[in-house]
Amino acid sequence: MKTTIVCAICVMAAMLSGCTSPLSEGINYYHQVAPEVRIGMSKEEALSILEPATAMLPEDEKRPPEVFTNDKGQLVEIYFFRSNAYYDDVLTDDEFTPYMFTDGRLMAIGWAALGGPKTQGMPYPRTNYHFGVGYGYHHW
Repeated sequence: MKTTIVCAICVMAAMLSGCTSPLSEGINYYHQVAPEVRIGMSKEEALSILEPATAMLPEDEKRPPEVFTNDKGQLVEIYFFRSNAYYDDVLTDDEFTPYMFTDGRLMAIGWAALGGPKTQGMPYPRTNYHFGVGYGYHHW
C-alpha cells in the first residue's frame, strides 16, 4: 500500500514539475531568442543567435536548409527553425519558421514570403491528462 502511494506521489510530482524534452527545450529557446533577429542582419549574425536552438534538437526533429539561385542570379538560402510541435508523428512545415537569406542578408522571416506552409500537422485534441510521452496536446 505504501509503495502504491509513493508511486502515485512520484507520478504526480513528475507531471506537475513540467519535465522537458530536448525538443521542448529547443523550441522554448527558439522563442526566447527569435525576437533578437531582424531583417537585414547578415546570415552569420542571425544564425549565431538561432542555431543553438537547433543544436538542442534530436536529428530527426530538424530540417536541412534549402539553397538555390533565383532568377536574378542571387544565392537564396532558407533555414528552418523548429518553432512548434504537434505530436501526430508527422514532421510538417507548420512546425518550423523559415528564415530566407538572399546573398547573405536576412530578407524574410516566416511563411508569407514562401507562399505559406505546404504541410500542416493534425494536433491531438487538448487534454489535461498525459499517459506517456507523445500523447496529448502540448502548447509552448
